[in-house]
Amino acid sequence: MKRLLSIGVATALTVSLGQAQTVVRDDFSGGFNPALSWSWKVPGLVNECSGPTSLASFSANSLDILTRVGGFYQEFNEAHDIPNLRILDSAPRPDNWYIEMMFSADWPEPQEGNYFQVGLIIFENADSYFEMLLTRNATTDDLINGSAQMELGGWFTWGARGTVAFQPPANGGKVGLRLEYTNSYLFSGIPALILKYKPNEDSEWLDFDGTECGAIFFPADGCPGWGSWFGGYMIDFINRPELKIGLYTDTAGRETENLVSFDYIETNLPVVRMGDINADGVVDDTDLLAVLFAFGTSDTCAIEDTNNDGIVDDRDLLNVLFNFG
Repeated sequence: MKRLLSIGVATALTVSLGQAQTVVRDDFSGGFNPALSWSWKVPGLVNECSGPTSLASFSANSLDILTRVGGFYQEFNEAHDIPNLRILDSAPRPDNWYIEMMFSADWPEPQEGNYFQVGLIIFENADSYFEMLLTRNATTDDLINGSAQMELGGWFTWGARGTVAFQPPANGGKVGLRLEYTNSYLFSGIPALILKYKPNEDSEWLDFDGTECGAIFFPADGCPGWGSWFGGYMIDFINRPELKIGLYTDTAGRETENLVSFDYIETNLPVVRMGDINADGVVDDTDLLAVLFAFGTSDTCAIEDTNNDGIVDDRDLLNVLFNFG
């Protein structure tokens, strides 16, 4: 029953605009939602087209990933297993959008140099991205901390190392992250990003309590300090075309395999659907021809490889046909 619900697309009313927004959600019930065009490909990574490894799998109610050392940091583009969805270029983005997810994890004991991290990522490639993370404190105490960071063209900067700090939930309890964007914060006409988290499944969404304007990043005239400067670049970046949203894990410093179980991801951003090879918002003859012309290709980078199994074959053709129109 959960799979049937996750395949469906919910419609929510946007009061401020008086128009409907499409909300998509994947509950990862035994696999990816087949209505969505999930990919493991990340341009610019050392292993950008390797697809999922044996360390990524599905249970009846979650996407399970065992963390590995790696990251997006500057030239060290060796992150692994980042499932992602492309934002649709041809559809307008809502004035107020969000991405949220919940997960549970085997949080490791604090260990010098082991920054166990889980979060959301918005990226163009491995050198241009924004990350919103929950990180196991590696040095001083038994806490989880929140942060935001970004890289543009290989130039890395911390956005705000938030003062979010909470104890890991016991017995595999869930925590969450939610990124919100508004084009007019508090009716000011100034765009902003708002970072939220849940320290446990029963909590309300709480704002990151960061430094330099906290969780809200404005353009340059929004507030003083480093957060303002970071926010101006970030607002510009998230409005670029051809961006993807993904789920991120790494250990940064040490080869430790800790299980992360993603419960769901949900967004009202327009994302590419299964079978839409050229990402123009419709599955049509162009997509069918793309698969036919690439048929038999054994290339893990091929966009026509819709199910990410390393070959363009009958299954990819069926994915287009079943979603045609």
